[in-house]
Amino acid sequence: MSQLAQPASAADDFTFDYRIERASAAKLSIDTCAEITKRTTQAPGYVQSVNREAGKLVTITGGPAAGGSAFIVHCIASDDKTVYVVQALDYRGRKTEAAAFADKIRDALKAGE
Repeated sequence: MSQLAQPASAADDFTFDYRIERASAAKLSIDTCAEITKRTTQAPGYVQSVNREAGKLVTITGGPAAGGSAFIVHCIASDDKTVYVVQALDYRGRKTEAAAFADKIRDALKAGE
C-alpha cells in the first residue's frame, strides 16, 4: 500500500520577519521614509505600490513580480516621531533572506535619519 506524501509544515515554507523603529520627524518625515524605502527596494523584476493617508501614514508594498516573497513598510506619523514598521514575508522557506531584506530596509531608513 503506497503512502501519500506529507505536506511540508507551514513553518518550513513561510517566514515572517519584522523590524520596528522610530525617529524624530524633523530628521525623517513619513514622505522621506517612503522615498528611502522605494529606492532601497527597487530591483529588476520587483513591483511596488504606495498608498498614502495624507500626513498620517504611507504604506509601501511590493516584491518580486514572480511571487514567493513580499515586503510591507509602514511609515507612520506619531506626534513628533516617525515610526516605521518593516515586514518581510517569504513563502519559500528562506528565513535568512527575509531577515536580511528587512535589515537592509531598516538600515537604509536609519541612515536617512
